[in-house]
Amino acid sequence: MKEAPYPPKSPAGAFTVTVERTVVYDSRERMHHEYSYTVAAAPSGCDFLDMFAALVTRRGNSDAKHYAAWMGVDARRFNATVHTLSGVGVLAWTDEFAGAVATALLRQTDWPVARVARAALMSSPRAFNSFFRRRYGCTPQQFRWKG
Repeated sequence: MKEAPYPPKSPAGAFTVTVERTVVYDSRERMHHEYSYTVAAAPSGCDFLDMFAALVTRRGNSDAKHYAAWMGVDARRFNATVHTLSGVGVLAWTDEFAGAVATALLRQTDWPVARVARAALMSSPRAFNSFFRRRYGCTPQQFRWKG
């Protein structure tokens, strides 16, 4: 494969997660916190990668075939195009998204791990734990305890 005439745009740092905490009082005047979060894809300067990154923030851990269909391009060439433009494949982008969401929520909320897994658009808490161990070398709970 021929090398691109421009530097590849890595998914590292492509997703920014903002967590907001609100103090709420219930009917018995007990205080608790409610959290909300937003995920934004940083512009890369490449329209194709920007569209793909925005799609990742909505679809999460899908495979290249599904992303290709959503973007209206040929499935056989989609992963190769992402790889040419960024130096890594679709899986690296979806892992970067899930990792960014998971680490931000584990650090800044008291949500159960299963809820963090859903927010990271993982298929199940078990898949989330496996992903997290593979990527960070510890369980989500251990990551939260480490701070």
